[in-house]
Amino acid sequence: PEDLWHSYNLLQKGDLVRCTTVRKVVKESNTGSTTSSKKRLMLTIQVKKVDFDPDVLEVRLSGTVQSENELVRMGAHHTLTLELNQNFSVEKECWDQIYLDLLEEAANPDRQAEVAAVVMHMGLCHVCLVTGALTITKARIEVNIPKKRTGSSQNSKAITKFFEAVYQAILRHVDFSKVKVVLLGSPGYVKDDFFQYMQQEAVRRDDRKFIENKANFVLVKASNGHKYALEEVFSDAAIMSRMNDTKVAREVEVLNKFMRMMDVDP
Repeated sequence: PEDLWHSYNLLQKGDLVRCTTVRKVVKESNTGSTTSSKKRLMLTIQVKKVDFDPDVLEVRLSGTVQSENELVRMGAHHTLTLELNQNFSVEKECWDQIYLDLLEEAANPDRQAEVAAVVMHMGLCHVCLVTGALTITKARIEVNIPKKRTGSSQNSKAITKFFEAVYQAILRHVDFSKVKVVLLGSPGYVKDDFFQYMQQEAVRRDDRKFIENKANFVLVKASNGHKYALEEVFSDAAIMSRMNDTKVAREVEVLNKFMRMMDVDP
């Protein structure tokens, strides 16, 4: 999905885009009757309009045909649809630094992340890296947590297994030389219990990454361990104030200003 979002931001009016597409072709017989069929062919269009549909994960490019083809005349209107894992080529009159930076970010999204986010409820956790435009899931941890029963240690063992998996995922996926803030969110005290576990284990194992970056962890309230719970976190002004010097905070502030402007003067 991230690739389509980057493509949407990269493609602009006037670009030449070439990819395979399906077009309805109508043929007329000698008797005047017509038949239509769908043909897959390679077309190049000059882009007039770019739309992104997040529900079906498609980028739609409307424009005019710029390549010779026996089935489609030059200048005819056509809409190309870019989907996941579809190859396409793009030509621009000028590849300025903005577009080159977009390509760099698309090719190496992890390098742009200044914020990591860990949202969890007991038994489910998502470890994400957050860039200015994207939230990238690096790990999904799911562990069955049985109910507490008198005389049984299964519950505590499962919780320890869950916390250990989250611990290892953060260690593996968060580069503390670049990440400035790690948001740790959950309902209730799950985040607090995990943070305590993390600190104790980091000292016991001498994991310098956690010991030296303990102050970068911010404990926040999240309704659950699903990725969409991050929307609540980023809407909290108190949390955003802790992230003032990150690209994510700057992007969110720009968006909020735009939304306020639309409310006042649509």
